[in-house]
Amino acid sequence: RLHLQHLPMSMSPSPVLFSSHLLLLFVMVVLLINVLLYLSSRAYRRKLVLAGVGVKHMLLSKDRKYTKKTLTPSSLSHRKHLVFIRHGESEWNVVFNPKKRPDDKFALYPHMLLWRFLKALLVELVSVATHASLALDSPLSQRGIAQAEQLAKYIESPEICLNPEGEHDDYARFLLRGVLARDENAPTSTVACSNLRRCMLTALVALRSRICPTGHASKPRNASKAHVTTDLQEMSRNVDCVAMALEPASLPPSLGRNLKPQMLTAKNASQLHQPGPLEQYFDASECRGMKTLRSNGRLRMEAFARWAMKCDEEVVIAVGHSLYFREFFNLFTRESGRDDKNSLIARACESKMANCSMVGFELAYDEVMGSFQVMPSTLRVLDGGFESARKKSK
Repeated sequence: RLHLQHLPMSMSPSPVLFSSHLLLLFVMVVLLINVLLYLSSRAYRRKLVLAGVGVKHMLLSKDRKYTKKTLTPSSLSHRKHLVFIRHGESEWNVVFNPKKRPDDKFALYPHMLLWRFLKALLVELVSVATHASLALDSPLSQRGIAQAEQLAKYIESPEICLNPEGEHDDYARFLLRGVLARDENAPTSTVACSNLRRCMLTALVALRSRICPTGHASKPRNASKAHVTTDLQEMSRNVDCVAMALEPASLPPSLGRNLKPQMLTAKNASQLHQPGPLEQYFDASECRGMKTLRSNGRLRMEAFARWAMKCDEEVVIAVGHSLYFREFFNLFTRESGRDDKNSLIARACESKMANCSMVGFELAYDEVMGSFQVMPSTLRVLDGGFESARKKSK
């Protein structure tokens, strides 16, 4: 009788060969699933394009490689009041920035980072055929939405933020009246936000008293749509900064999976996952879509500063990103203006704004030199503040 041990070596079952067949079968199944998804799901095809754009920017982006102009004393003829609001915590921050969660004592453990990554990867796989994504154009986390709600409650409490005996001086209260936009004597104001979803949702929740006026008994005088602009897009090569709305004058298909109707005052807020209603709150007519590889941070900051100067309103409210705002202060603040390392402007140049923090200042423009300058003495923290200063490499 024949036994396996008497068979020739070529006829004996090989574990390596069996494993290779399993691997080949797995690859074929994955490819088949991808082909089916590509043919049947428009959202999946969109995600493939976004992933390709993200990889291209990760490898080739020069967003933060630019030369800084030397600002010299000059005649500053035009001035504009600006208010910067940083977006709330994003899903990307939850996975990769655990240091920003001091309440979670286990967040810094390596195995917790692996767990968060695997959980996010599972969510991506489950929602691969939908417009939902935690990494691409990362939306607000649940905590980020709560931060935006907290800021909204502060803005909507004039008895606190506009109290003459409170912590703010006259100039800070002037800026806050422009943000609130309820007082008939308040300065005129307009809202602009980055084309990334976390900024759009932060603007929609935090500034709901003016962007979503239909649910209010008294309509704010400055109620209007928020201007979506590429010029406020974050200065980063990470995939969380790839805009879902790639094309010019377009809006993303949704703002995230955590949005709930009670977070907004608009009556039809429950429909915000659909692309149509977003047009009621945002104006993307001047948005150029996803930033290009030819662009860099300085070009976009200068473009936004020019746009703000052309606005008829007295106060321009910008909802944007931490790196962008920090580099904005660095680019447009004279060296002599931050000699005092303990000054607020020096901290703004060294540190990121905390999530859903709000600061205001005056930006001046010199027509002769064609340059902008942040006026250091006008910088005010309206709510929140700055994170710890970054560590400088030796």
